[in-house]
Amino acid sequence: MIIKHLRKEDGSITLEAAMILPFFLFFIIFLSMIIRLAVADMALYKAASETTETVVAYAYPVKVAKDGAASFINNKIQTIEKENDVDITGGMELVRQGMEFFGIDYQGAIENFFEDGLREIIEPTIQKKFREATGGSDFFHESNLSVTNVEIPSLVGGTGAYLEVNVEYRFDLSIPFVEKEIVLKKTAYERVWSGS
Repeated sequence: MIIKHLRKEDGSITLEAAMILPFFLFFIIFLSMIIRLAVADMALYKAASETTETVVAYAYPVKVAKDGAASFINNKIQTIEKENDVDITGGMELVRQGMEFFGIDYQGAIENFFEDGLREIIEPTIQKKFREATGGSDFFHESNLSVTNVEIPSLVGGTGAYLEVNVEYRFDLSIPFVEKEIVLKKTAYERVWSGS
């Protein structure tokens, strides 16, 4: 008689597992995406800061070479002016004043030229360092990383004493019912040693 009153519980564990398992799997997938996002964020910061440090390490030799080239060119101009009785310096000043009169920002154009060139040089380096920082995992694609802006220091024609590099990484957040792209942005600053 007691056995008749006991409820049959065959399949109750299966039913409970079927109800809870999707939530558990969703939580595990969400947690793995958060971990991947954190790894990408740390790798992006590391790649940007290491690349900026490397570029700054070579900025002073570039300044020395630039100053040496400018001194050499000025000496040559003075020699030519003395030998041929020509006023090249006055002509250059006249051209500069003419450009300023017409609103042509030649210094800004030179700075933009250097910044664009530096961006093209820096981007593959940052991508390589990002790949190294993520362990070369297939979860992270360095092609999603790009350098958005480079501000060069005054040593090489820019303004200020810092090299600034802005980078961004496009992270595809793929979890059930959510398909979103998150853009991680980092900025690395490094002071340029001027030798003084």
